[in-house]
Formats: sequence, C-alpha cells, structure tokens
Amino acid sequence: MPRWWGHVNKRLFNPRAIAGGRWPVLIHVGRISGATYRTPLDAHPVDGGYLFVLV
Repeated sequence: MPRWWGHVNKRLFNPRAIAGGRWPVLIHVGRISGATYRTPLDAHPVDGGYLFVLV
C-alpha cells in the first residue's frame, strides 16, 4: 500500500466507519501528544476469544 492511502483512510474512511456504528472502536491516548485517538476495528470470534483487525 502506498503511504498516501493511509492518509486517505485516516481522514475519509475511519470517521465514516466510526460514525456508522457497525464496528467496535479502540480509544487510546497518545503517549507524547496526549491526544485521544479513535480507531475502528473488525472483530472475528475465534477459539478462546476474538481476533481484532484494523478496518
């Protein structure tokens, strides 16, 4: 994947995925910046738990 695709994904697709409410969202805080980040995930059940994949 080209680096620019990550920027498109972060600015365009991630906000839509979060707003849609279909996927679980990982909320984390930057170590240095202290900014709150919201990352959509995809969850798949596996033996003994779930497998989480970045959307």
